[in-house]
Amino acid sequence: MDNKTPANPNNPAPLSDEEMMKLIDEILDSVQPQEAEGCLLAIANGTSPPRDIPVALTPDQASSLLLFLHRGGG
Repeated sequence: MDNKTPANPNNPAPLSDEEMMKLIDEILDSVQPQEAEGCLLAIANGTSPPRDIPVALTPDQASSLLLFLHRGGG
């Protein structure tokens, strides 16, 4: 996704399962799974991730990705 930002960063559209899989794949191409989860958690909490990731996410999107991973989607 090359650091693309949502069209409306204050209220982005929900991500589809397919979009979430693409984002997760892009993140995992650049960081280890344990680091990826830490990065998503930091973003979901509104703080800077400990490591740069190749996608720009809102806290809501990061939270959705974490839930997706934990329910077995990734």
